[in-house]
Amino acid sequence: MTNILEISLETFNDLIHFVYSRLTTVSITASVFCSESLCFTIIGSDEQYFVIKSPPPSSNTCKFAYIDEKGEVKCSMAPAIGRPSVVVVRVKSLKEVKSFEESLKIR
Repeated sequence: MTNILEISLETFNDLIHFVYSRLTTVSITASVFCSESLCFTIIGSDEQYFVIKSPPPSSNTCKFAYIDEKGEVKCSMAPAIGRPSVVVVRVKSLKEVKSFEESLKIR
């Protein structure tokens, strides 16, 4: 059985710091998903998944997030050149489905 652990962070900045800490020299980008009410990312393996969530960013002009030289989270509409970045993907809706086939039906 797969375990799912939900972790709620206080701020969007906390989520970006967490995701940023998992970046490597091989993988310098990551994604978070955001709706109007929350942002989240999912990390998992065969037996355990972590859903890490936070409030959304305060600005709608956040397509890319990065950490500057002072350790502060910055948002922009374009990726920062030469820096690892987190892509902020806007989500229209979330819905639980029973299978991939059901999810991929053209409506």
